[in-house]
Amino acid sequence: PVAISSFRFAGNAIFGDAFSPHDADNNPLLQHYTEYFRKLVEHNPDVTYLNSIMNTIMAGKRSEDINAFLFSIENVEQLRDLPPMDRNLYSYNALLRGDDQRKLVFVYFYSALIYYIARSMKHRNFVKPKQIYFSGTGSKILNILGSRELVTEITQSILERVFGE
Repeated sequence: PVAISSFRFAGNAIFGDAFSPHDADNNPLLQHYTEYFRKLVEHNPDVTYLNSIMNTIMAGKRSEDINAFLFSIENVEQLRDLPPMDRNLYSYNALLRGDDQRKLVFVYFYSALIYYIARSMKHRNFVKPKQIYFSGTGSKILNILGSRELVTEITQSILERVFGE
C-alpha cells in the first residue's frame, strides 16, 4: 500500500456511543433490537440463557459491547442447526439489512466513509483506487448494506464523482 488511513469516524461512531460514553439507554438502534432479541430468546428454551448474558452486558451501558453481543447471537452453538430462514431471525446482520427504516443510516455512514477516502486520495493526487479494504467494527456495515454488487455500485458512483470520471 502507498497510504493507509484510520480515523475516529469509524464503526464505533455508529455501533458505539461515539462521543457520549455509556449512553446505550439513548441508542435508538439498541432500544429496538435489544427488546426484539429479549423476546425472541425467551421463546426458545435452548437459548434463554442469552437473556442473562445480555442483561449483564447491558448493565455496563456501552453500546459497542451490546452491539457486539447482538452480532454474536447467530453464532451460538444451539442455533447452528436451524434452517437458514429460522437462523436469520437471530441474525443482527440480516435484521439490519432488512430494516429499511434504519438502513438509511448505514448507507449514509458508508457513503461518508467512501467520500472521505476519495477526497483524501484526490487531494494527494493519487489515482482512483481499484480496491478499498475495511476492517474492524466498521466492516460490519458492508454486510448490512446489501449485496456485493450494490456496495460496489455505491462505491463506484462516489469515486467516479469525486475523481471526475
